Amino acid sequence: MIKKFLAVFLSAVIAGTGMCINANAGGEKKKALDFSPSGAAVQTLQSGGIENCWNVFYSGYDITIKGFDEELYALAHPEYNTDHILYLPTGTDGYKVTVIGYGVFSGDSYSFTKVVIPNTVTEIEVTAFSNNVHLEEVELEEDSVLEVISRWRDGFGDRRGGAFAGCERLKRIGMGDTDKLPESLKGIGSSTFSGCVALKSIDLSQCKLTSLSYSAFTGCSSLEKIIFPKNLEEIGLRCFEGCESLVELSFPATLKNIGSYFNYQPGESAAFKGCSSLKSICFETFEIGSNKGLCSLKFLGENTFEDCVNLTDVQFAESINSFTIPLSCFKNTGLRSIDIPSCVTEIQNDAFAETKFSNQAHTKNGDSYSVGIFGNPTISSSMFGTTYDNVTPSEVPKIAGHGTDSNAYVFTVKKFGPEFFVDLGDYNPFHYPHTIKTIPRDEPTCTDYGFTEIEYCTECGKILKYGELIPKAAHIPETIPGRAATETKTGLTNGKRCSVCGEILEAQKTIPKLAHVHTPEKIPGKAATCTQEGLTAGERCSVCGEILKKQTKLPKTAHNYVNGVCTVCGEEKPAKQIMIGDIDGDREVTSADALAILRYSVGLSSNSEIGKTYSVR
Repeated sequence: MIKKFLAVFLSAVIAGTGMCINANAGGEKKKALDFSPSGAAVQTLQSGGIENCWNVFYSGYDITIKGFDEELYALAHPEYNTDHILYLPTGTDGYKVTVIGYGVFSGDSYSFTKVVIPNTVTEIEVTAFSNNVHLEEVELEEDSVLEVISRWRDGFGDRRGGAFAGCERLKRIGMGDTDKLPESLKGIGSSTFSGCVALKSIDLSQCKLTSLSYSAFTGCSSLEKIIFPKNLEEIGLRCFEGCESLVELSFPATLKNIGSYFNYQPGESAAFKGCSSLKSICFETFEIGSNKGLCSLKFLGENTFEDCVNLTDVQFAESINSFTIPLSCFKNTGLRSIDIPSCVTEIQNDAFAETKFSNQAHTKNGDSYSVGIFGNPTISSSMFGTTYDNVTPSEVPKIAGHGTDSNAYVFTVKKFGPEFFVDLGDYNPFHYPHTIKTIPRDEPTCTDYGFTEIEYCTECGKILKYGELIPKAAHIPETIPGRAATETKTGLTNGKRCSVCGEILEAQKTIPKLAHVHTPEKIPGKAATCTQEGLTAGERCSVCGEILKKQTKLPKTAHNYVNGVCTVCGEEKPAKQIMIGDIDGDREVTSADALAILRYSVGLSSNSEIGKTYSVR
């Protein structure tokens, strides 16, 4: 009731001002914050948390938005009632709004359809906008420094709820009018966009992200396109499950794990399970010197691409790591054939169950694993590992590659349903020694990954010694000099940047202006003349120029006539004009003038004669 009374009582006053109501009048004043969309109107922030439309929390110069009063905001900005665009505050005098707090805009009680997030914000906390059923667009200002959305915990996310989870009308998030997220972004927590069924496209190509957390995009059924960060290493459990509009995926060469998790239940991995429109996936490759075609993949989770019913094209790359194609990884997909690289060491149960494979699958170099190997994709793991000594071709019905001669070798036989295939291990069926080529160790820098030494055979292409991806080197910091604050200019703290790549490691912060003490100086006055007005003496601050004592005007002086001419300006004295009957010289003939003339004509000498009767001839 109080809010409604204020709204009615003050609406006429506020509508023309463009200012918010001060909901905490009388509190101790703090530094000013800018709550105007245009950045023009500056309001005074009061202590106690609530000021104008906002409830805020201070941590030094950083400010977290904790609450919002939409009714008061609508009064302050009349256009809000029709455009429903919410502009978040920025800050001034060194104070910055840096965090959008936990749950502050969640739920269905707000009417805004678009929010503009200023480029001072570094973090959007968990559930900040969750289940906001009216939100359609999130615009980040250009030069956004946003680092974290739904702060993650222990590298896999906070399960309390994503910042935008359940925003069923959200169509776009990005800088300006694009769908690009900023380079500064290095963390997307669990369930951040889960259930955003209207979200169509997102571009992470510029971000510093190395991982995408648990269920980050689960159920984004309209998501047609995602561009991954160039240094992405991990895609979390169920990250894109149910994204049924995705058509193609291109994974960066740095990607190591899809669906990995330190403690997950079978079947929970499912990073792309149910992406029913997905047709093609490709693993991009590194180029190391003159060698091409290597990636970093070392883990695929169970059920990763299960129920991707239109998936027909899978382009694996040869990895610097060995990895397994796990349980039900490609179950119920549209695959008819696949090239399996030599770095795959195991194919687990039901990896390709319910697919449409023809009778042959090939390694990258064209050698057949086995005729009919996928005729029955159900694999019995209990039949793996049988070892035969002194094997000849006739003893094994299906020999991988081109077979072997009668010399004694040890083969491990693996069985796929009724079909066998032979794992040759490190043996060469042609008895030729491997022709080994070494890719030297590539040292990392602060901008690029490195690799340990890799060895491979130039004849058969087999990787004999797998390399490891070496993390980027630490930045080499150098100081960015600050500057002291003065009475007229704000200062800057020292910052840090990498002396090699120039990346900002520690941003400089604004230091407020120093408190100003005026230094008075005299402003000379000017004497008045008979032709010009004068000025009294005044005072101003010699540092900032502020007027401390105003000058006032002095009226013109009278002319100094000598022999009828002013000795200062030379003006001639005007001739005196006499009006007949004007006794007192006021240029009007009045009753007082007439009385004086009467006295003179009848010889009256004093006022004591007034009232007597005389005869005038």
